[in-house]
Amino acid sequence: MECLFFSSYIPAFLMRLLQKIKKAKKLATVIARHGYNLISLLASVQDAAPKDAFIQEGVNRISYAALYRQALQIAYILEHRYGVKPKQKILLACPNGIAFLSILFALSALGCDITLIHPAATKTSLQGQIQDYDYLIHSGAGTVPDLLPALDIQVLLHQLSAHCPSLSPRKCGSYLSVLSSGSQGMPKRYKRKVKAFTYYRPFRELYTKLRLSEYDTTYIALPFHHGYGLAAVLLSLFLEKKVYCHPDYNSHNILAVATKTPISCWIVVPSMIPLLYTHKDQVLCHTRAIISGGDLLEPLWTQQILQETKVRLYSLYGTSQNGICAIATPEDLRQYPATLGKLIRGTRYKLAALPQEHAESLWLKNAWSTDNPNGGFIDTGDLIRINKEGYLFYEGRRDQMRIVGGKNLYPATIADHIRAFEQVKTVSVSVRKDAQLRSTLHAALEVHPNFDAKLFDQYITRVLPEYTIHFDIIA
Repeated sequence: MECLFFSSYIPAFLMRLLQKIKKAKKLATVIARHGYNLISLLASVQDAAPKDAFIQEGVNRISYAALYRQALQIAYILEHRYGVKPKQKILLACPNGIAFLSILFALSALGCDITLIHPAATKTSLQGQIQDYDYLIHSGAGTVPDLLPALDIQVLLHQLSAHCPSLSPRKCGSYLSVLSSGSQGMPKRYKRKVKAFTYYRPFRELYTKLRLSEYDTTYIALPFHHGYGLAAVLLSLFLEKKVYCHPDYNSHNILAVATKTPISCWIVVPSMIPLLYTHKDQVLCHTRAIISGGDLLEPLWTQQILQETKVRLYSLYGTSQNGICAIATPEDLRQYPATLGKLIRGTRYKLAALPQEHAESLWLKNAWSTDNPNGGFIDTGDLIRINKEGYLFYEGRRDQMRIVGGKNLYPATIADHIRAFEQVKTVSVSVRKDAQLRSTLHAALEVHPNFDAKLFDQYITRVLPEYTIHFDIIA
């Protein structure tokens, strides 16, 4: 019996080991050819079987090989028809989907420095962040092309054809940045150099603790222009998953996919968990894991998933500057439903005492953080308690920042924008919990007699395009 056991175990073990070695060798080969950039990642997985690895956006599907070809064709069009050059700074404003990934990898092949912004970003919401950029590539959903040379994504895609030449990727590194709320609630650019080995340690921690090898189909219900969503889709591609996404990842689209497709892993913000739980018999019957991040997990949601389903629930904690810093496994959450988990290897911390708040602020440092000129610890702004076992617990914020649906927001800044509308007398902005404990943004307004609701809606769409606000208006 013992010999039979080992004879069946060793081949499977060796097969997995050989697959990992082959994958690492392929990545090293393409990095040597193309350099440290995102197009190298896509090149390393382009041979994946189309039936086992693809991106599905609604009814549209593309294999990794087709995505690679399309990205290089778009890169050729950008260089030869629009004069886009290596090291130019490009703003990309595009919703989730195949077009987003095609443009992202095309710009990487050109060696451009890329900054991701909200698809509905406007001149007001960007607040002078774009003066140093060379191009804006947009989907037409709220961006303002007159601020700098602009390219419409649909116009680019319409120029594709079977006979379109492909660009040979530039062998040069590039920066990839996202705009995230700064300490005053205004967009701030956080950039990272694309280097594979810098991210080896967090990748290893995510791969092993989240058991990522066990899931073949993922649904990413996160914005790709957000650091968490971007990491989710790039990691899914590298691991050759079947990736499902949608530009509008609302409850209707999520349920539509779940009824037709067995999703083995959902990658979400915590506020989506009540939806998954409410429809658990329909949505979670084939699910093995839910990976949650970008906000706090309510202990009630944790207990509902872990006690009433067979799904493994994980919680990720991180910041825009430091990336993923802590992981809570199902075992951790069963023991401490409110924990943020434990810091991953390679992350150092210190706690700074705040006597007035009777709390301590968490400062973090790791090798994969954003470019930090001082190279030291970065203040998260979170008030954190760490117990003797090393578990982190959230106790509030040092400033007025709040998180709603994975988005950082500052109620006072939002109130200032609303107050600037001349027909508003007074405004009070707050974050409340709904019946399912999801955080929602509310604004109570006192308005003048001549208040024009339609004009006000247009104004809010222009100045605060990223937020869903529930208004209570008193005439």
